[in-house]
Amino acid sequence: MISKSKAKVLPQNSGRTYWDRASDEIFADLLTANSCTERIALGDACMGRGLLSASISDALALVYFLAETVVAAQVAARRYGLQASVLLAIARLRSGYDPADWAADHGYPVPPGTSALDRMHFIEQSFIEEARSLVTKRSLSPAMLVAGDPAAYFKKLCELGWCEPFEMLDLPGLARDFSFADKPVALEMHVDPRNPGLTPSVAANAC
Repeated sequence: MISKSKAKVLPQNSGRTYWDRASDEIFADLLTANSCTERIALGDACMGRGLLSASISDALALVYFLAETVVAAQVAARRYGLQASVLLAIARLRSGYDPADWAADHGYPVPPGTSALDRMHFIEQSFIEEARSLVTKRSLSPAMLVAGDPAAYFKKLCELGWCEPFEMLDLPGLARDFSFADKPVALEMHVDPRNPGLTPSVAANAC
């Protein structure tokens, strides 16, 4: 991919037309967009120019969604004994591709101009709040008996009145798609059991 800075300095005799250079700019803007609204608009513009297919645009939106949510979901899941895929499925269904909407719905609105780190913090807090609600609400406690099985867990939640029946058409499948986030990771307390002195990032590089 061409970065935004490089897109602006490509030589005018490269064979690129004005349309081509504008397409470079749109791609660069798409890769550096800070909001879901911008990404959707720029993704649509790329499709309109024949730069992306709808399926690739959707995949890119999913990558952006996961980049801001998967670690937050794993943190919340570890804290409350749930599967991260369950939390990701709920967030995906109820917020679309916009984690900021998810955060706002949980009382953590992301102000305009918020730094990336602060934005991630708000999103993480929203996942923690969702997990806390699922685990501590007394009426939902029977579902915890099957919390290790996302499909069974959602079925039980539906029986307990937590979700609408039509949501059951999507939630188990979304959890299945996000099951990679449930993969056991050997970094309890953020160390590698093979070498307790290694942090996860160092441990990954040591593999």
